[in-house]
Amino acid sequence: MEDVTLYEIYECMPEEYESVNSVLLSTEIELELAIAQVNPNMKRLYDWCVSTNKVIIIISDMYLPFETVDAILSKCGYKGYKNVYLSSNERKKKSTGELFKKVLCDNNIQGNKIIHIGDSWKSDYFQAKKMALWQ
Repeated sequence: MEDVTLYEIYECMPEEYESVNSVLLSTEIELELAIAQVNPNMKRLYDWCVSTNKVIIIISDMYLPFETVDAILSKCGYKGYKNVYLSSNERKKKSTGELFKKVLCDNNIQGNKIIHIGDSWKSDYFQAKKMALWQ
């Protein structure tokens, strides 16, 4: 197991917060959804990928629940993707390369047949390059 869920993070809170744990957790989820914003440049690129019939798979090292991420994507207008892989759901991370391996295996594709776009040198460049997602 490489990653944890938001619920598991809150299970590790000190006992003195036990009475407010559920309130804190739900508040965090509500705030994440409320403050999420579209990156206009990435959205334009995303929309181009959709308009040119690219198969889109969203991959994220993320602790938030799938339902929250799905709601954020919907709120920001991201539609038309094939699947979403979250490290907290899969228990594998991009930063180790294991989540990329799972995506490639699940979708029966070779790394040199896809384009990967990201913002992290470690996860999205170095690990992706190892998987042949960068040429």
